[in-house]
Amino acid sequence: MWLKTGTFSAISVPEYRKLLFSATVFSVAQWSERLAIGWLFIYQTESVFLTGMSFAVRQIPMMLLAPFAGTVSDRIPIRRILFSVGIAQAFFAILMAFAVMHGDTNVLIMFAIILMSGIGFAFLQPSTQKSFMDVVPNDARMNAISTGSVAMRATAVVTAFGSTLLFDKIGGSATLFFVTAIYLIASVNCFFLLKNIMPTHMTKKTGLFFSEVGRGMHVLFSNSLLRTLLLLAFVIEIFGFAYQAILPAVAQEVLKLNVTGYGSLSSIAAFGSLLGTIFLMNLADFKHKGKLLIAVTVLYGIFIATFSLGGIYVLAGILLLGVGACSAVFDSLQWTLLQLNVPEDMRGRAIGGWTFVIGFGWIGHILIGAAAEFLGISQALFLAGSCVSISGLLLFLFLRRLRTV
Repeated sequence: MWLKTGTFSAISVPEYRKLLFSATVFSVAQWSERLAIGWLFIYQTESVFLTGMSFAVRQIPMMLLAPFAGTVSDRIPIRRILFSVGIAQAFFAILMAFAVMHGDTNVLIMFAIILMSGIGFAFLQPSTQKSFMDVVPNDARMNAISTGSVAMRATAVVTAFGSTLLFDKIGGSATLFFVTAIYLIASVNCFFLLKNIMPTHMTKKTGLFFSEVGRGMHVLFSNSLLRTLLLLAFVIEIFGFAYQAILPAVAQEVLKLNVTGYGSLSSIAAFGSLLGTIFLMNLADFKHKGKLLIAVTVLYGIFIATFSLGGIYVLAGILLLGVGACSAVFDSLQWTLLQLNVPEDMRGRAIGGWTFVIGFGWIGHILIGAAAEFLGISQALFLAGSCVSISGLLLFLFLRRLRTV
């Protein structure tokens, strides 16, 4: 009985454990792919701007397709969605592997493949986050989101270092072939493991697909609380999460590290996010989510602004723990608040709307890459972090409703 309350309330549900395992396998592939591509660009082009662009390009399909992906996740079982996404992502990963293996690392060709691979990411987030909440009792929903984040972040800690070590030992193309294999395993796993998971709250296919898309967007942007959450996600994605795009440059240019050093930085940030989600997981059904979101936003900006200023690896690592913790708590609180404030059959569209908004993060990747080229890497991060903290302070001063949820 102790498993069914508090910290372990979500993981006590068998269907939730199946979903969690399936999402974790996908997370291994995603992290390995992202880190391999990031290092390929900074190593081969020596351009912070182009490295940032490699992250930006992936987000464009998320921006364009997320509202439709959210509606799809409200209408189609997750098993079918994840199986299809796994096959598609494996195809794009193997294209990149062959391109690198044959020495065809033309920037435009790589950008085209990365752009296509971003399509799968647009569908992955809404379907998994919606399903996490669908299969657990009402009082375990925040715990379901935070527990899922704990698993994803724990995976990231191991994968971030392991994949860059693999890159260092066997090269970029072999690492991408490994990514291909993991995506295929993830797809087959979902086909068999999730066959009996049919959420009770799904939009019936009686209305026109595009009218359901429009209804979802109307609900999200006509509600002042939801609109505020999405606006905050927009700002923080541009100025907060953009640090990931130049982390390879921080490793190489500021801290003078190699690819495994970059992997260690990524692992530290991932470990921080793990600590953050464990903290949130232990809060269970915490009542003051809005106040916590505001506090985390302010702290997030402070950590981003300062982690590279000293050029000292140990100091950067300590501050990166804070960056990772705040980023994870911020995302989990956003997913929770959005889904708790929409009708039950629209949770997928709530996350789809969120994914649409963060799809504009490519703007931040371009801005921070350009700022790093012209002003310096540490200066660019300081400006970005300051914008994040100021956003949190403005929310606290002027948006009372968020402080009351």
